[in-house]
Amino acid sequence: MRAWWWRCALVVFFLGPLAPAAPAQAPQDGALLHDIRQAIGNVFTEEEVCDRFVERFERAGVQRDPLLLGYQGAVRMARGRHAFDPLSRLVHFNGGKAMLEKAIASDRSNTELRFLRLTIQVNVPAFLGYDGNKAEDLALVEGRLHEVKDPVVRDRIVRFIAASRASGKL
Repeated sequence: MRAWWWRCALVVFFLGPLAPAAPAQAPQDGALLHDIRQAIGNVFTEEEVCDRFVERFERAGVQRDPLLLGYQGAVRMARGRHAFDPLSRLVHFNGGKAMLEKAIASDRSNTELRFLRLTIQVNVPAFLGYDGNKAEDLALVEGRLHEVKDPVVRDRIVRFIAASRASGKL
């Protein structure tokens, strides 16, 4: 009985890499991007919404798309907010931060990614030490705001900057 299992495992191990790659999920990725843009605020406030997006991002495998990877990092940071254990909170936050930073490193001029990081840096507690790029991100976002094609995202950026300045966070 065990020999059969090992043979199957070896076949999968050696032949698995030869299997054709799954086709690109562009329509699904587009729906995921649309949905996360709409729900990003709720991800940080509602654990159930956050958990749904954690699962969707895991299923989608968005590692190649910097914008989706950045949002996945933000969702992972939000997951930390809902964790009970302080160590788990920190692990999720740092894992999400690494994803977001990787996304920005691969597309440094992406206004939406920089805005995403700006919103997080403005809102996380200072003891996490994640506030070193606020001025840089704000300058890039304001300078490239005219390039943001999605009117909902552009309006969100304008409202966030105005509210953050009014409250003294920027």
